[in-house]
Amino acid sequence: MFKNKHLKKWATIVSHHLPRLSLREVTGLATWSFGMVMTDSTSITRVSQFISELNQEKSNTVRQRLKEWYQDANSKKG
Repeated sequence: MFKNKHLKKWATIVSHHLPRLSLREVTGLATWSFGMVMTDSTSITRVSQFISELNQEKSNTVRQRLKEWYQDANSKKG
């Protein structure tokens, strides 16, 4: 899930404060909020680039994961 210790800690804090969220919801919210705080940006491009570098993933993979997290079920493909 998270390779970066600071992002893992952030997810733990999110989970602690919002215990009713599912693991998927915690992961999405933690990724987005950590990325926005660290980059001082709400740009999906900037956040996904930053997170991809931390987790050693492709930027487009992270970008797609973030988009799927914030879209409602009716907007998703498939």
